[in-house]
Amino acid sequence: MKLKNYIFILMLFIVSGCSYQSDQSSNIVPQQKIATASVTQKIETTATTNPVPQKKPTAKIIEKKYPGYTILGTWKLGESFSDLLPKIKDMKYEIDGEEYGSTIAFYDDDQYLYFRGGILSYVIVYKNGQGIKNGSVVGDSKTKLLNTMGKPFQTFSDGNAIYYGYGTDYSDPQLEFKTIKNKIVEISLENYTEGFTDENRGVLMYLNSIGDPAADYYVCNTCSETPINPDSNSKDNLTTNEMNKVFTQISKDMRSYVDLVATQSVKQSDYQKVFTDQQSKIEQTLDNADKKLISTEDDKLASRLNLYFTLVYDAYIQKSLSLSPELSKYDKAHYEDAAFTAITDAMTLHNKINAYIQLKK
Repeated sequence: MKLKNYIFILMLFIVSGCSYQSDQSSNIVPQQKIATASVTQKIETTATTNPVPQKKPTAKIIEKKYPGYTILGTWKLGESFSDLLPKIKDMKYEIDGEEYGSTIAFYDDDQYLYFRGGILSYVIVYKNGQGIKNGSVVGDSKTKLLNTMGKPFQTFSDGNAIYYGYGTDYSDPQLEFKTIKNKIVEISLENYTEGFTDENRGVLMYLNSIGDPAADYYVCNTCSETPINPDSNSKDNLTTNEMNKVFTQISKDMRSYVDLVATQSVKQSDYQKVFTDQQSKIEQTLDNADKKLISTEDDKLASRLNLYFTLVYDAYIQKSLSLSPELSKYDKAHYEDAAFTAITDAMTLHNKINAYIQLKK
């Protein structure tokens, strides 16, 4: 009996153990399924509440035809000194007669007016709200400027401000917006005018009437009835052939700059070798010719060559400055950017000058 009882108890123990394992297995499987479902739901919820951001397409800046603006703020280019005198007589003024002749500027905190030969030819405005009618004004954002005025004719930076130029002549954009921290701080508009005899005399009469000794420095170039043109035999005038030689030399140095940058040279001396007596003579010749310009295509070419010269050799200067060992990373980046802008603008101007010279051949 004892043996039978022992066997019976053992069999009961075995049956009980199998039942326990079966119960445990039945409990584990549903828990795994619940956990899996919970994780899946969490992932789906996260994907729904935090969608992947889509990159917005960049708005394209429209290129608009320059309409030839003549009015900036309350000023109209081409107006005479005598007509504007009631509005400007209380402004400060300065004379630059020794440098250019028959030029005078009136200014205050809101605007700067430049008269040549008694005719308003250049205006700068600084006051918020002043600017182009139905266009951009001082105080507008850069974004609004581009949306309103369209793609600029040219863009450049002086390290502190960014300038957006509009017009028809790369070397001399008629309309320019100066921006600092993406905000317009000043707008300028220019239309070159020779001036008139009577109006120029009017400026002299005004200066003498207020008893200002500065009148002695105001040169009345247009006071005679016969226009005074530069002497065609002057050594400062450049023939087309001479301008072509100057253009070839500057272009050669421009290509040398590009090749030098490609070598990744870090020697300042490599960028300073270009400054020789030859470059100094070219600069002086172009400066002298630029001061004697009259309204012809060849004179415009001389003006463009002057700008071309400045851009190419400024790239050398800025690149050399960027390699100074004591510079901070910020200053280095500033000079690098200035060099890149200068050489890029020079390349654009090179194509315009080259196209004109080819037409002349």
